Amino acid sequence: MKPDVSGKGLASGIALLNGGTAGSTLTARLEAQLLRTQLALMAALRELSSASEMARTAHLTGLANRRAAEDALVRMVGHARRSREQVAVVLLDIDHFKHVNDEYGHECGDATLSGVAATLRASFRAADLLARWGGEEFVLALPDTGVGGAQEVVRKLRCRLTTLCTPLPTPVTVSVGIAVFPDHAAESEELLRLADDAMYLAKERGRDRVEVARREPMETARRPIAATPSWFGVTNSPSLKPSESQVEDRNPQFALC
Repeated sequence: MKPDVSGKGLASGIALLNGGTAGSTLTARLEAQLLRTQLALMAALRELSSASEMARTAHLTGLANRRAAEDALVRMVGHARRSREQVAVVLLDIDHFKHVNDEYGHECGDATLSGVAATLRASFRAADLLARWGGEEFVLALPDTGVGGAQEVVRKLRCRLTTLCTPLPTPVTVSVGIAVFPDHAAESEELLRLADDAMYLAKERGRDRVEVARREPMETARRPIAATPSWFGVTNSPSLKPSESQVEDRNPQFALC
C-alpha cells in the first residue's frame, strides 16, 4: 500500500495543532504528535520522490539519463521478445561538439544540447525512449520499429535539426548508428554496443551520416578522427539540405520535418 502523501483528510488534525479542540488530555496530545509525525513523513516522501526523479534525469536536457535508459531498454527488449516485435536502438552524436565549446564557449554548447533535446522531445512518440547517453550523445529506442523505419525516422530528425535555431554559424549535424532487435542482437547490452560501433563508423566515414550495425566487429570503428570541423566552413561530407518534400511530413506517427 502506498502512503498517503496528498494531505487530504488532515484538516481536523491541523485544526488540532492550531488549538481548535478543547482540553489537553493525553489522547489529544498523542493525536497531535501523531499528526506531526505524519506531516514530517509526507515531506520526506516528497523529497525522496524528487531526488529519485533527479537521479534518473540528465542535467540540462531534462531527458532520461544513461542509467534510466539502460533499465528501460532491458524492459523494452523483454517486451519485444515476448511480443515477437522489433526494437530499434539509435545512438547519435552531435558533430564537432568539442569545437563548439572551444570556439564559441560552453554557453553556446549548452544551448545546442538543450535545442537538440527539445527537438527530440517534440519529435517522437510517447512510447519511444529518449535519453542523454553522455556528453553530446543521445540514445533513442523505438518499439515496433525495424531498420527501414528507424532510417526514415532518423532522416526526418536530421532534417529538422538542420533548421534548429542555435548560436552556431552552421546547421547542427549528427552522426548516427542504428541496431535492431532481434536483427542484430538479442540483448539490450549488445544492441547498445553495436549501435555505438555503427555511430563511430559514421564519424570515421565523414560524419553527418547514418550507419546500420553489422554482426561482425567493425575494425575501423573508434580510431582517432582528424578532420576539419564544419563549424569553420568546411564539411567532410555533403551537408543535408532538406527539400520541400522532406520538410512536409506525411506520417503522423513520426511528426519530424
